[in-house]
Formats: sequence, structure tokens, C-alpha cells
Amino acid sequence: MRFSLSLRTQLAIIFGGTTILLIFIFGVIYGDRSIKQVEVEIGNSLSEAAYLMENNLDQYMWSRYGETIMLSSLSDIRQLEDEEKIGAMLNQTQSTFPTFSWIGLTDQDGTVIASTDSILKGVDISERPVYSEALEKTFIGDVHKAVLLADLLPNPTGEEMKFVDISTPIFDDTNQFMGVLATHLSWEWVKEIEASMLDSLKNRDSIEFLIVSKIDDVVILGPD
Repeated sequence: MRFSLSLRTQLAIIFGGTTILLIFIFGVIYGDRSIKQVEVEIGNSLSEAAYLMENNLDQYMWSRYGETIMLSSLSDIRQLEDEEKIGAMLNQTQSTFPTFSWIGLTDQDGTVIASTDSILKGVDISERPVYSEALEKTFIGDVHKAVLLADLLPNPTGEEMKFVDISTPIFDDTNQFMGVLATHLSWEWVKEIEASMLDSLKNRDSIEFLIVSKIDDVVILGPD
């Protein structure tokens, strides 16, 4: 499963300059090499960098997916009985994996019965995709702006918060639907991957990463 596809994003990597300028520079450096050769080299370089970025995104999302599934399989979570104990477990998970900006457990109707720091506890989130899309199978959503959590989880940087949702249905031992374990992952983790990638490519020509939403063509990661 390639999670970058489930996010419905496309990855574009551009050099800090126009393609024409790059071809000219390469032409000066390599002398008699044809423009066609230079174009191929540029294309190969971009493809390699795009693959590395996509692979890193996939691996990261796979890890968070696994952690969500593991948490949902715990007996205390599946029984939905001790809300205080469940809340403590969710807080511990967030402390261990701070990428999870918020974790909540709902009842069958979509009301949050336990959550990290009790944020949104008692709130009906049945209309939100993080619940409604996870009634039968695990849901991995697109990058989106904070809605319910915009004022409750302000970004220390002052930038608008963005999240990726991972949620999964909870079933009891008789396979009866009990609720949804919902999580919001901070989009800030992608910037960490970007920084790591740029550091590994620092000996190459100046490269910038752009991640563009396929839904509305909005740049969700890129230079200011």
C-alpha cells in the first residue's frame, strides 16, 4: 500500500531556477554534451529525488498506521468501558509519539468519550470524515486544515494547522461496531522529512520540494 497515493497528493521537485537556465549552465559546464543529454540528466535527478521523498512519506505513514491499528486492538480500547483509563492510554500514546496531535475514541454514534487532554470529549464528530469514513474499515485522509481543533490546538509557529487523519473502526468480540479510534497527525512531520532530504541532497544543485494537493492544486508543502 502506498500511502502517498491515499493522501491524494502529487510530488513535484523543482530546481531554484528555470529549466532553460539549468540547461544553459549544464551546457557551459559539460561543453559538447547535447542539450538532450542534459535534459535526461536533469530528469533522472528529479525522478530520483521524487522517489526518495515519496518513499520516506510512505514509510512514515505506514508506521503511524501500524501504531493506530495496534492501539485499536487493545482490550481496554475495544471494551469502551473505563473512559478515564482509556484517556490515560491515549495520553501515553501521544507522549510516546508526539506526531499524533490528537487521539480520540468515539461511541457508536460518533460522540467522543475519551481523548488526549480531554480535548473534544463529549463533542459529536459524526459529520467529520475521521469518523464517518471509518465505520467499516481504516481510513487515511487527505491533508486538511484544522476545523474543530483550530482554536484548541494553536500552532506555536503561528502558521495555520494542517492535519492528516488516520482512523479505524472498533469492534467487540462479537464483531459488533462499538465506535471509532480517530487520530489527527500534525503535518509538521513532513517538514522534518523535507529537511532531512534536503540535507542528504545538499551537494547537488539547489532543490526545493513542493507537495501539491490533487484536489484543489494548493501547495501544502513548499517554500514560502
